[in-house]
Order: sequence, then C-alpha cells, then structure tokens
Amino acid sequence: MRKSGLVVGRFFARCRLAYRDDTNQVHLCDTKFDSPSEFVKHMADVHARTQPRSPRERKWRRPQRSRLLYEPKEFGIGAWVTFAESRDGKVVLRRGQVWSLGPPRVGHSRWVVPDDGGDAVVVRINQRPVLSSETLLDVVPGYSVQRQNLRRAENLRRFGRLFPVVVSKDWEYTRSGGKTLVETWCWHVNPKCPDAVGKPAPSEQTQPFNINQVVLDLINGRINASASRFCRRCFWLDGAGGIPA
Repeated sequence: MRKSGLVVGRFFARCRLAYRDDTNQVHLCDTKFDSPSEFVKHMADVHARTQPRSPRERKWRRPQRSRLLYEPKEFGIGAWVTFAESRDGKVVLRRGQVWSLGPPRVGHSRWVVPDDGGDAVVVRINQRPVLSSETLLDVVPGYSVQRQNLRRAENLRRFGRLFPVVVSKDWEYTRSGGKTLVETWCWHVNPKCPDAVGKPAPSEQTQPFNINQVVLDLINGRINASASRFCRRCFWLDGAGGIPA
C-alpha cells in the first residue's frame, strides 16, 4: 500500500507460546493479530507477559559537597581565649584570638591578638588535665620585640604586597673607566606612604618578594632593620605618622 510516496506497512503478529488449558493439558497457541494493542492485550491476559520497559536515560549530576565551617581546635589558630594580664598590680581579664604558635623558647605558648586593639601578647597554656578551654591564661612578659615583629607581619599580610620605588640615582665609576647610573630602591607596603608617593618605579624589572617568607622571617627575627631596604615608616612601623598600621 503506497500513500504520498511512502510505503505504509501492515502490522502482523502470531503467538506461538505454549499454555495449559483447564484440563492441565499443554497446547501451542496459534493466534494471529492485526493490531499491536490486541497483541499486547493477548500476551498480558492469556500468557501473563508484559511489555518490557525501555531503559531511562540517566543524567550525570555533580555530587553536592557539604561546606563545613572552619572550627578551630582548643587553643588552635583562630580560637578565642581569655587571658589574664597584670597591670599596675591588678589582674585584668582580656579576650583575644590565637594568631600563631608562641616563641620556641616558651613551651606551650601562643601569640594572641586582643580584641580591644592592643598589641599581640604571648600567653602560656597550663597543661594540667583539670583545666579546660575556659581556663584563664597568663601573659608571658618580656616579648616587646616579638610583639612588634608580629604587628609588622600582620600589617604586611593585610596589604599583601611589597613594591619598590627609586630613592636616589648616583653615577658610579667602574675599573674600566666608564660610569654607570645606579638606582637605590626602597621597598614599601602601603601605597599611601608619604615616602613612596610621587617617586618613580625602578627602570629594571624586579623580582617580587614571597610575602609568606617575609612574614616568617619577621616572626623569627631574621630580618635586620638596619641592613634591609624596607621602609621605616610603612614596613617597620616606626613613627607611622598617621598611616594605618
């Protein structure tokens, strides 16, 4: 049968399944069908055969990752602690956040940044088993230089960069009889520093500092203020003159 240029076929099916009648005798089914609906109904009613389901397409979904908030351990970095400090013969209770481990020479100690805006202090942790996280910690005196270095390291970490400016240009004579223009640099942290505003950048390409390494050198006292080329105002925070530290 041809219609509109297309060949339209005719449905035909024959059932050849074996079945048992009411007398429990086995017979071979020989039923013919001209429509799909009759064939499906016959297979379901007589032979209890259902049409298999087509497999569904499974779409890949990205697994959901649970975002857990960072919870610091007891006396760990970021934990809030209460410590006691002696002032003018009186004990003052203060609260702060643990910044890092304490100096190597002070066992079981932490650097704590007070929440009232003061300088960081070194507190000692009492290791008695009866104490808990609510136990008052005592401030270890005599670490003014370390507190200043920690304050400078925190200031550098906040700005996150060191950039050089040209302080002076001088002519230097060499052994070959020539002269070379040499630039003297100074590294700054704060772009609003009065010693850096309006001064040109070096003409040569400079290698940037590793901020994490400079922070570690500050904490460990490996940087000499007199021999380094860092700014006294915005890096060493000596006489900041209104610049935020």
